[in-house]
Amino acid sequence: MHINLDTWNGDDIMEDKKLDDGTVIIGNKPFMSYKIFLLKLLSKIPANQIKIEARGKSNIYKALSLIEVLKRYNKIEPIITSRTDVLENKGNKKNITAIEIKLEK
Repeated sequence: MHINLDTWNGDDIMEDKKLDDGTVIIGNKPFMSYKIFLLKLLSKIPANQIKIEARGKSNIYKALSLIEVLKRYNKIEPIITSRTDVLENKGNKKNITAIEIKLEK
């Protein structure tokens, strides 16, 4: 199950559902929403089960800032990989930079 905070209604998903792959997609929510969510998530499941994905300049910046904050609260080591996603809209192709951050304790 991917967790997209843009559509998350605030319910504590960890109570009822198990994260299959632990992927958190960084989108347009405020920084603090992601910070609180990830800190809650880290208190419920091991860090090595969490993966953070972001696309685009502003979301990548937000994801990297979140990692720096999480490193203060938890002893985690991020493994960051970057890629280029090709998006197509009405025949036009556009390259979008994306990152994937895996957390390790």
